[in-house]
Amino acid sequence: ARVNLTGADGEASYATKLTDAHMTESFIFELLARVCHHLFYVVADFTSFEQRYVLTIQRNLTEMQSNKRFAAWQRTLVVVHNMKDISDESAAIELFGK
Repeated sequence: ARVNLTGADGEASYATKLTDAHMTESFIFELLARVCHHLFYVVADFTSFEQRYVLTIQRNLTEMQSNKRFAAWQRTLVVVHNMKDISDESAAIELFGK
């Protein structure tokens, strides 16, 4: 059930929507970390936002490995750059150097 924090008929605020979206993404990432053996995270630019999520996923995977219930399940996180905006070889080589 959704709780309307702005009043009986009011539209949910931007902050509320952003919080809902963040909580939903966090839930999905945690769920995936629990049920998948291999996680592939595909990025276009690998922004600080995406880097934060990769660190969060890695932290969750590490914590799960220390949990006795999940310790036997080996999980792998692979981050892949989709290179959709790369148009030539020199740009790709420069990106790999970062």
